[in-house]
This record gives sequence, C-alpha cells and structure tokens, in this order.
Amino acid sequence: MRSPTLENRQTFMPFRGHKRSWVALALLLLTAGCAPEQEPPPIRVSASYWIGYEPLFVAEQHRFFPKGSVHLVENINASTLEQTLQGDSIDAVTVSLSRAINYIETGYNITIVLVLGWSNGADMVLANPSIKSVADLKGKRVGTETGSVNTYLLLRALQENGLTLPDIEIVPLPNEDMDQHFRPKNLSAASVYGRAASRIKKMGAHTLFDSSQIPGEIIDVLLVRTPFLEAYPNRVADLIKGWLAAVDHLNTLEPNATFKASLMDDKDFEENRHLIRFATAKDNQSFLANDWAKLKEVFERRKKANLLLTSSSKTSHLPNLDNNPFFTAVSQPTSFRGD
Repeated sequence: MRSPTLENRQTFMPFRGHKRSWVALALLLLTAGCAPEQEPPPIRVSASYWIGYEPLFVAEQHRFFPKGSVHLVENINASTLEQTLQGDSIDAVTVSLSRAINYIETGYNITIVLVLGWSNGADMVLANPSIKSVADLKGKRVGTETGSVNTYLLLRALQENGLTLPDIEIVPLPNEDMDQHFRPKNLSAASVYGRAASRIKKMGAHTLFDSSQIPGEIIDVLLVRTPFLEAYPNRVADLIKGWLAAVDHLNTLEPNATFKASLMDDKDFEENRHLIRFATAKDNQSFLANDWAKLKEVFERRKKANLLLTSSSKTSHLPNLDNNPFFTAVSQPTSFRGD
C-alpha cells in the first residue's frame, strides 16, 4: 500500500514539489543502499574441561578475540558434545581426533580448520599397585570410555606390549565418572584423563602407560559446522586468531606465573602444563603442509585402529579440511584486544 502522505503530495503539490519529492526519494534509497551491513553473529564454541582447551578461555579473559566475535560455552561432559551438535546450538567444537572420526561416521557436515595440540602424557592408563606392567593386565577388568581417545590409548598400550583387546575385559564407563567406579567395579586399571585421573591417582594407582610414549598420535582439533564456515569465514578466522594469541601468551609465561583464566586455577595449570603441547602457528603450518599430509598420516593410523575397536562396517573417511581461515588469521596482527 502506498503512503497516503505521498499520494497527497503528488495530487496537490505544484510541479516543483513533485521534483523535490522524487529527489528526496532518490536520496533516501541511496542512503539505504549505503547503510552498513548487519553484523555477523558470534561463533558459538563448545569446549569441555580439559587443559588442552585452556587457551580458548585465556583468549576470552585477555580479550584476544575481537569484541562480540566469539561466544564460549563450557561443556562439563565431553560425551554430551554430540547432543549439542544435534541440537544445532553451537557452531564449533574442540574435540580429540577420535571423536571427530565418530562425528564423521555419524554424518555431521563438519570441517577441520585447526590443530589445537597434542597430548604429551595427559592421557594415561592407571593401575592398582598389584599390576606392575601392561602385560599384567591380561585377563583383568579395565575401565575405558568407548569411542573416545581413552580406548585408543588403551589399544596402543596393549599393542606396544604384545597384547590385544580380547586379552582383557573392557568395562565401558564415562571418563568423568571413572574414579567413582574404579573400586566398586573392581577395576584393575583404567584408561583416563583429566580430573578423574588425578582422583584415581590419589587412591594409590600408578601410571602404566601414557600418551608421551606414542608422541603426536593423540591430537585435538577445532571442528566447525561447514554451513557456518561457508557463511562466516571471518568469524572462524577471529576464533583462530584469538587461540594463537593465547598460545603465544601461555608459552611465554614464566614458571609459577599467574595466568588468569576461567577453567583451571594456577596451581592445576602449572602441575599439568607439561602434559600437553599447545599447537602454535608454526605447528599448524607443519600439519597443513603438502595438503595436510601430516594430519592425514595420523588419521590413517586412527582409522586402522578403529577397525580393531568397533564391529561397525563403516569406513571412516577424512573430514573436510579448510586452511583458509588459518591463513586469514595469521595474516592479521595477533596483538589485538577486543576493547
């Protein structure tokens, strides 16, 4: 419907009035065309409690993300990440490559855009004092979270010591609850990480095997929904830029320095920082080189392991890989603070 006011002008104004109104209308349309585009939404990132993801929260605290570009969602239980993906409530997740493979097999349209780091002893197989070596696990009950990095670590521990999965009795348990079931379930050992590992150690358990014995095999990656990446690539670059700035910040901290983040206190961080390697820009360039050759090598090793870990007939395929957001991020200054 046309405006009654405009109709009145067209009916009663003399010729010069008509001309002025058309000029005003043209200026109005021109101004509307020059109006700034709507600000893209922030990228919603879900991360669980894990030292390997701490740079995200350091970046938030120190305002390394451009203002309004990133919204972090702390996920207490890593196993619930898939529910958030199903609910379409997040745009990106920080996960181990093991979980990334599971998401691919489930059919999620996701893309790997960054290697976050790798475990250097943070994932471990803990055992009761009576178990002196991995070989002693034969015929024993061992707790692990199936479909996760825990089970991959357990498999590699067995392989390195001449055993196979059928040689032990696997007890499926969530990683976060492993310490609660360690004694009630009469477990001889558990493949575990994080807070649960610390609590089991306090029960008297010792380390049989850890990820430092298979360097570079247990890595974490940043996954982004492919539709979001295609629609808002600069938001993904903002996220990566903040991550890299936080990693540089943490790597320059002196021992026992206060680093001010939200998930871990300084003492916990100091005690565990040597168990993880945060991936720098240089590390990612290494993984990206020759069409992601290094990451593809790790993936192929994981795929072979998955065939031993599951009865599924599905064949894992490499997810989408996109290095454009990374190169956009490293081409920009990393000292930005989103004031």
